[in-house]
Amino acid sequence: CLQLTYRVKEDTGQGDYIGNIPQELNFPSLAPSQKQRNYQVLAGGDKITVDPVLGDLNTAIRLDREKLCPYNPPTCVIDVEVAVLPSTYFDLIKVQIFIEDLNDNAPKFPSDVLIKDISESAFIGTIIRLDSATDPDLGLNAIHGYELEVSTLNSGETTNPFQLVVTENIDGTKIPQLQLSETLDREVTSSYELLLKAIDGGTPRLTGTATIEITVTDSNDNQPTFPRGSYVVEVPEDRPEGFMVIQVQATDLDSGTNADLTYSFPSLVSAHDKAIFRLDPDSGEISVKEPGLDYENRTIHHLTVEARDKGPNSSPAYTTVTVQVVDVNDEYPQIVINFMDYLDTASQDDTPSEATTFVTITDRDTGVNGNVTCRLKDSKDFELYELDKKESRYLIKTNKTLDRETKPFYNLKIEAWDFGSPSLTNTTIIAVELEDVNDNPPTFRQPSYTVGVGELIRNGRKVTQIKATDEDDGLNARITYTIQPVNENENLPFNIEQDTGIVRFGPNAEPLDADISTKAFLMTVTATDNGTPPLSATVSLTITVNDENDNTTTQYSFLVKEHLQRGAYIGYVLANDSDADTLTNAKVTYSFVDSNENIPFSINPDTGISTVLISYDVLQSQPYILRVKARDEGKEPRQNFATVQIYLIDINDNPPSVSFP
Repeated sequence: CLQLTYRVKEDTGQGDYIGNIPQELNFPSLAPSQKQRNYQVLAGGDKITVDPVLGDLNTAIRLDREKLCPYNPPTCVIDVEVAVLPSTYFDLIKVQIFIEDLNDNAPKFPSDVLIKDISESAFIGTIIRLDSATDPDLGLNAIHGYELEVSTLNSGETTNPFQLVVTENIDGTKIPQLQLSETLDREVTSSYELLLKAIDGGTPRLTGTATIEITVTDSNDNQPTFPRGSYVVEVPEDRPEGFMVIQVQATDLDSGTNADLTYSFPSLVSAHDKAIFRLDPDSGEISVKEPGLDYENRTIHHLTVEARDKGPNSSPAYTTVTVQVVDVNDEYPQIVINFMDYLDTASQDDTPSEATTFVTITDRDTGVNGNVTCRLKDSKDFELYELDKKESRYLIKTNKTLDRETKPFYNLKIEAWDFGSPSLTNTTIIAVELEDVNDNPPTFRQPSYTVGVGELIRNGRKVTQIKATDEDDGLNARITYTIQPVNENENLPFNIEQDTGIVRFGPNAEPLDADISTKAFLMTVTATDNGTPPLSATVSLTITVNDENDNTTTQYSFLVKEHLQRGAYIGYVLANDSDADTLTNAKVTYSFVDSNENIPFSINPDTGISTVLISYDVLQSQPYILRVKARDEGKEPRQNFATVQIYLIDINDNPPSVSFP
């Protein structure tokens, strides 16, 4: 892991520049043709952002140390983790941003007026506990000390029988107290008004003030006293409601109600502490309340206890109980998952040892209770790689090339446990869906297609549907169809719908005519997916034109005598062509088709006149049924057909013959 450290002032605004990762770490520059680095925040992204391309670090929020570190630790640090991707450049960068405190908070007392009373018979040395001021600033900017000034005396005198005494808790927080240094006489002075100042050590120094109003009461011979001014007790955080933390007891040398004491938390005890601890007013027992102690939220509590007798004009006594919370193993390990933005999802094109996911195991406990480890259960295709044992950072990597078409989903189970006693365990399931790569071309259901179509098909009608499939997913499986003739010079009367593969007779195609052409249409259908790069496949399609009964038959009948001489006239057929060009489009030629070559007739190709080709005998064959084709001479010739029936008339050309005897 690489490390970067920055120091910024706490008034740094949202969006302010902090630094640049590649410059700070002297990453070598990359050529434009190379795969570029990508930066991704894994932790601390709610406070710090990183430009995924440039690697600039900027603030996501305004940095206020008192809000970022509300319990006022000695140092306030924002911990950020940034991953450098892809795997070619992979590294984990730990960024620590120290927030330097500014003296932007003045000390503040919980109340502007502190009301106290003291018996006129109080002994010299009697202590009056005062509320402490608070200052969320740190170090020199925190509270440096207290000062006391005389504000007003009822008698107008300027003497002050109180001295300011400042003590410290075990964590260094200061406690202001007044100590009686002279005897009091209520008849002379019945009250005192003092001004208490709390001063921090910043530059310039900031001050908070509170007025102390002290009433001198009639004599109550003896003031309660605690045997000790402070107590320190350790309590495990898992102690239940009602658990007694400590019992503090004061004594009073008076008798009767003057010796009957009551205990309470004064105003300087925070509402948070009062919600956690209960103080029995009669016994002085401090016990745990719901919701109980929580080491992970707060490790130390300062409780001031006030004791008063129930007699008139009582003077209070104070002691401080410091509760140190002891950590126990009550926090389960937490599993934090970060998918790589660079990959979005795991890809089936991942090569072995391709990193896909970051895993962080955290435990709010301390010591061995907070030491954690984890494992990836029942996974053959993924492995858990340890990045940082101390910080419990791991990578989930593929350990083989994945195939979405074989297994598109994985449920990875991560189990984490700590080393406390007893050990606490947590598990989580990571649902991994493989992102498809375009590694499969389309495939057709048949090696080739042959279909027939009637010559009377109407424009736009469906001929057939060519269907291909693709084992990929999404755009990689979306197929587009195209069609083209095998002979590039041929104009196809068919088209194909690019999304469905339906082949249709073109909306503007010329009608088909099986009588003119019996040849099949040969074409190639291409199926192309929408992947990057696109993959394609081709298949041959043959469309034959089927004849339909679309022509009305014209018939001619002729009667001829047998034994006519060669060239004798029999009759004629006539075909009309309405075209204008009589030399080509309207010029018609005639011929016999589908007839026996031995027929004794011929036809003039220009006039359509039929004549005798050879002499014939009625006894040989009758009638003759002939098919005549009329064809024009246009660029794209058109033709029609007629049927000619020739009936032979017998003549008396044979004498009788005697066959017997």
